[in-house]
Amino acid sequence: MREIPLDIPGPGPTLSAALTVPELKRWPLVILCHGYLSHKDSSKYRLMAGSLAREGLASLRFDFRGCGSSGGEFFESVPSARLKDLFRALDAGRNLDGFSGRMGIMGGSLGAYLGFLAAARDQRIAAVALWSCPADLGLLGARAGERGTERLMDDIRGLPPVRSAGPGAPGIVVHGEKDELVPVAHGICVYMALTTPKRLAILGGADHRIADQEIRLRATRMTVNWLKGLLEEN
Repeated sequence: MREIPLDIPGPGPTLSAALTVPELKRWPLVILCHGYLSHKDSSKYRLMAGSLAREGLASLRFDFRGCGSSGGEFFESVPSARLKDLFRALDAGRNLDGFSGRMGIMGGSLGAYLGFLAAARDQRIAAVALWSCPADLGLLGARAGERGTERLMDDIRGLPPVRSAGPGAPGIVVHGEKDELVPVAHGICVYMALTTPKRLAILGGADHRIADQEIRLRATRMTVNWLKGLLEEN
């Protein structure tokens, strides 16, 4: 496998990205979307990128504006702006040499919610993998607490819950049984909003970040296998 650093130009701040490709001429592509306070180079997304490549799937992970190595300020990185960043990453992925035409999205927490919205609005997304996904963003406002600006709260109110966002793509929902931030009921609601084929995996003993390494490895293998089955060309 190879990892290639990329920049995704505007409109908007330049986004820092990394393309991980298998040793193949053509490959499906999975866009990786990090959570609210995370970044593209966290151990979760590096593990996912390598695991996908070993199974013949490329991935493009990127930092949302105001996060990691991307341009912009964090206070500007409200969910609707991040959704625009995700669509920029999708467009960049479709223009890559070697892209087979089959694309999926894997995201965690807020990144998973945005992945659901993107797939509901873009029928070209063939599959999603949603980890620790909230069914609406009310919890984000509560989590932000004193850090929550009026701009953030107004933005959250303008985004729909998954049940009214439109039909979701086929996919897998992965949720920790002991998620301390997003209750399991949210994962079940997200699962119900997906189209078939779909799978719900509730991980015993797992927290919001799925931080336990053994559980994370199992969840990663499960996710890669599911995405491979939906994205590989027949």
